[in-house]
Amino acid sequence: LLSRDVTAVEFGSTMLQQIPVNIDWSGMLKISPNPLPELGHAIANNFKKNKLTGIMLHHADMDDQTLKPLAELLAALADHPYAQGLLLGSNLE
Repeated sequence: LLSRDVTAVEFGSTMLQQIPVNIDWSGMLKISPNPLPELGHAIANNFKKNKLTGIMLHHADMDDQTLKPLAELLAALADHPYAQGLLLGSNLE
C-alpha cells in the first residue's frame, strides 16, 4: 500500500494499491496562520464530496502541540455516527 496525494499521477502497477490522501495535516499546520479551522473546513468539505477522506500525518512533524488537536479530531470522529476509521490494509472498494 502507498498513501499519496489524490492529485498525484497513479503508478501503472497492479501490485501496489494506492490510498488517496485529501488532507495534508502537517502541511496545513506549517503554512496556515490559523490552521485548525482551515483543517476542519477542508475535512468537512472532503466528507461532503468523497466516500473516503484520507488525512496524511507526518510522524516526524508531530509534537505535543499537533497531537492535542489531532486527538480531539479523532475523538470527535470516533463518536460520529457517519464516520468510520479504516486500517491502511482495509479493502477500500
